[in-house]
Amino acid sequence: MGDLFHDPAARFNLLCVGLGLIAFGSGGIKPCVSAFMGDQFKPGQNHLLQKAYGAFYWSINFGSFFSFIFIPQIRDKFGYGWAFGVPGILMGIATLIFWLGTKHYVKVPPARDDKHAGFFKVFFHALAHRGERKPGESFWDVARARFSADEVDSASSVGPILGIFALVPPFWALFDQSGSTWVLQGQRMLPIELSGFWKDAFGWFFGERINAENMQSTNPALVMMLVPLLTLGIYPRLGKLASPLRRMGAGMFFGAFSYVLVAWLQQRLENGEQLSVAWQILPYIFHTTGEVLISATGLEFAFSQAAPRMKSTIMSFWLLTVAVGNALVSVLTSVLSSDAGGHSGAVSSGRFLMYAEITAIVGITFALVASKKKKKKKK
Repeated sequence: MGDLFHDPAARFNLLCVGLGLIAFGSGGIKPCVSAFMGDQFKPGQNHLLQKAYGAFYWSINFGSFFSFIFIPQIRDKFGYGWAFGVPGILMGIATLIFWLGTKHYVKVPPARDDKHAGFFKVFFHALAHRGERKPGESFWDVARARFSADEVDSASSVGPILGIFALVPPFWALFDQSGSTWVLQGQRMLPIELSGFWKDAFGWFFGERINAENMQSTNPALVMMLVPLLTLGIYPRLGKLASPLRRMGAGMFFGAFSYVLVAWLQQRLENGEQLSVAWQILPYIFHTTGEVLISATGLEFAFSQAAPRMKSTIMSFWLLTVAVGNALVSVLTSVLSSDAGGHSGAVSSGRFLMYAEITAIVGITFALVASKKKKKKKK
């Protein structure tokens, strides 16, 4: 067994298996847990979804915040084995607690249990028989000969929602730069040295200093502050102006402005200035506000807009926007790296400004598409 763990090829294979299991587990948990939480509310409690999904997103970032703080310390003191093992143990405990509460949950049976066709069966049937449509019929009408009106109507409700979702991947592609190019920028900055009161208060979190890697904990910490501020304070005061689509559109522009600030900091570094990594808190505020406006709101929008039998399907499509965004940023980085090799090209004021422009353009497009959807809904 010892030779197995010291063989580079075997370790790589084990890593792939582990990542595959994580992906498989996440694919099963994420779309279902979001829909499952919404199912716990009765029809007359839809007004509580905004707060519920805000609290749900808050709890996710509560775990993320402490993982950024403690897992690197566990790695440094006990090695990577425990750094991976501790989250696994905690996940096992969480699963046990979830299972113990089974009898208290509202459980909506899967579509297959009552032989509901679902989205893909209806879609592929309509696609395969598209040539049989009569003049004036829609794409979905040809499926009505085989499926019930409820099945076809449920499937057809997915398209307009996906039209909104299609504009979200570029935001995630650039949002995730905070875990890569922002860290590389922070490595060129001066770490925050903790002393006196600050060392006594936060030293057990960060040690002697806060560096570029630790700064990633700023994001979940801000989420935990912004979610209650927006959900309980600002949204109620804005009323109808804070509709889900308007919040998501605003999130795009907050994300774009965060890159303007990062580009400004990078330009100062390129001019030879020495900056503290604490300066990154400023773009993180706008970056994280954009995340909360889009991510937490997106969960609420996906659940509220989906047909009763399409909740998990729509949630899975929402999460797919993150996956597509991650793939998109890989392609974008690969294409752009050829013009200024390595990290130096990826971490530059010009590149950050380009990211800001892309996000702003997507934000404008999103606002236009969302406004048209709203007008159609009024008719």
